[in-house]
Amino acid sequence: MARKTITQDAVYEVCYVCDAVFSPDGASAAYVVAEVKGKGDKERQELSIWLVDIESGERRRLTLGKGGSYHPRFSKDGSNLYFLSTREKLPQIYCMPVAGGEAEAVTQLPQGAGPFEITPDGKSIVFATLASPPAKPSDDDNVRVSAPWYRFDPVPGYLKDVKQALFVMRIGREPKAVTEAEGLILSFAISPDSKRVVLARTAVPGHEFFDADLELVTLGRKPHSEHLLASNIPSQMSWSEDGASLVYVTNGKGLASQQAVFVLPIGADKPQNRTSATDIMIGTAIQAHNPARIQGRQRIVDGKLYTTATVGGEANLVRVSLTGRKRVTPISAGQRITYLMDERGGNILHISQDPLNPPALCMTNIESGDERVIADHNTVWREKYLLPDVERVVAKSERKVEIEGWVLKPKRGRAPYRTILSIHGGPHAGYGYAFAYDFLELVGEGYAVAFMNPRGSTGYGEAFTRSILGVWGHPELKDFHAFLDELVRRKISHPDKLGVTGISGGGHLSGWLIGHTDRFKAAVPEQGVYNMLSMWGTSDAGKALIEIEMGGPLHKIPMKYWELSPIAYAHKCKTPTLLLQGEDDIRCPMEQAEQLYAALEHHGCEVELIRMKNCNHGAQVGGRTQLRRFRMDVMKDWFARHIR
Repeated sequence: MARKTITQDAVYEVCYVCDAVFSPDGASAAYVVAEVKGKGDKERQELSIWLVDIESGERRRLTLGKGGSYHPRFSKDGSNLYFLSTREKLPQIYCMPVAGGEAEAVTQLPQGAGPFEITPDGKSIVFATLASPPAKPSDDDNVRVSAPWYRFDPVPGYLKDVKQALFVMRIGREPKAVTEAEGLILSFAISPDSKRVVLARTAVPGHEFFDADLELVTLGRKPHSEHLLASNIPSQMSWSEDGASLVYVTNGKGLASQQAVFVLPIGADKPQNRTSATDIMIGTAIQAHNPARIQGRQRIVDGKLYTTATVGGEANLVRVSLTGRKRVTPISAGQRITYLMDERGGNILHISQDPLNPPALCMTNIESGDERVIADHNTVWREKYLLPDVERVVAKSERKVEIEGWVLKPKRGRAPYRTILSIHGGPHAGYGYAFAYDFLELVGEGYAVAFMNPRGSTGYGEAFTRSILGVWGHPELKDFHAFLDELVRRKISHPDKLGVTGISGGGHLSGWLIGHTDRFKAAVPEQGVYNMLSMWGTSDAGKALIEIEMGGPLHKIPMKYWELSPIAYAHKCKTPTLLLQGEDDIRCPMEQAEQLYAALEHHGCEVELIRMKNCNHGAQVGGRTQLRRFRMDVMKDWFARHIR
């Protein structure tokens, strides 16, 4: 049977594996699948939990009914499965027998429960959530602001109203708060003896964006807390096997640096960087345009840390030594991106994806490196549709700097193709071998989709990442031209049929490009940064991000802020431009798009502004399906009108 062209409806048939854990005996795994259910106004992204037998690959769905079910965790003996569910609207912890049976609510908190872990002794559940239900909004809710950082995308409202505490619940009893209610608890780790918890708390008084405090909580009849360390927000965190140290991953030099592994002995005041001998990005740091919100984890086995590392456009499993000589040893390889989920008996459970394969559940043996797919829900989908060819492209920019990128080429039609250049956000992030449903939708319309990692991206060393500080837009402009020139030279892209788009930092660079070149026939910047002067004071990231990126504080170098703003060059723009901005976005606030819209319109450029309702930063890619469909419909219409 002939394969079909990819359409918008086709990409909504995809299932995404987005979380997984081994059973205690390692014979099975519980995992979460995200898929679209319903049609029209009732269409929704649904999360369900499945169980797969590791040996046979047989799988069965465990959760049904209304609401989403996610975050599975096995009881110590493996007989029960605990999970979060929104079947009663607010997330609560539920428990069900693995062998089959009804799920029962374990918590019934009026403010809902948060992501949890079961203590190693199997006796208690630990989770973080609001200390009390938020107050209902009123017409007279006047807000007094006194903190340097008071809003955080995607937290609704104001940070002062969403104070969280750590809760401990003896299984079979009621949960109790064991810390003060303050700030947001972003992650925590339970000690091997089940007696202590280290948590990362942010948004407390005095914090700026990306600040975190590591706090040690001793459990027992009279729980008490003590401050461990001021840090950047950690993305992963766990205890050493002997309970003597904390092992965590964070940006060692702040927002504009690559992530590293740190070891902090309990009681010490200075952590040790265990990956400083290798210029490598720890963690999976590749932007994926799909709704599978996957959070990678780390595991410590025999005194070594297992996690992932990003190299170029790939992210694979690595082993990091925690004592002695500093070593980072690859465990797996491949043109894909991987998130570590769990480890048991020398096997690593992970989720992997690439441009033609949505996230699937896989397992790799540490000793042999043998890998196999455990659960893939998209075999029929791949056989049904005509997927593009993927070509890696390396271009030489100024001073022979190598720039890596890729292009998805449609199977139908002839080269050179109409081509859309997509630019990643961050700016310190990257594109690579990820599955992007919106790219495939554009391919289905006959476009080639090109994406690349200009200077400033992660995965190519610390110097490459930091090379744009104080010169935003200038190195990248040369890199984009070199990359597009290479696509034209290879006769992949038609030089007179180019479009550009990008989200956040990619929105900024889209806006920057159209003020510096006329080679694009149409542009769709999304949720971008266009005026650094106002971004400094209106974004939740504001001062913390922009002062680093601009190379100094606003009052000392105001002209540099202006000179590195796309709005300063809007009067030169002749490219028809469609601006997409979320009404609820506080990372790149609506005023950014309003200013660029006003400047482009004033100078006679064809421009429209789409104000996306109920849309915070990036929600048009991973949020409500209706919003995702709308975003792609207006984007495709704009490109179709101007690129022929």
